[in-house]
Amino acid sequence: IGVGNKLLSEISQMYKKDGFRISLTTSSPSLIFGLQKQKEWVMTRIPSRTTGGQAKTSVLKKSISINRLTASFEYKGL
Repeated sequence: IGVGNKLLSEISQMYKKDGFRISLTTSSPSLIFGLQKQKEWVMTRIPSRTTGGQAKTSVLKKSISINRLTASFEYKGL
């Protein structure tokens, strides 16, 4: 497990203990594959392109999530 994934899980565990629901959406392939391997994270949306969403300026058009695959996860804990 990488340092970043370990840190993410530790922080999520702290918030989960306080009663919060932890979910995240990412387009990072390494984070998607890393979270899939961890039992405490559950994929809630498989990698796909989202619908809708518009960039407010032409400069940002290539950065909106409809242009890339994203996946969502929820922290369930151990």
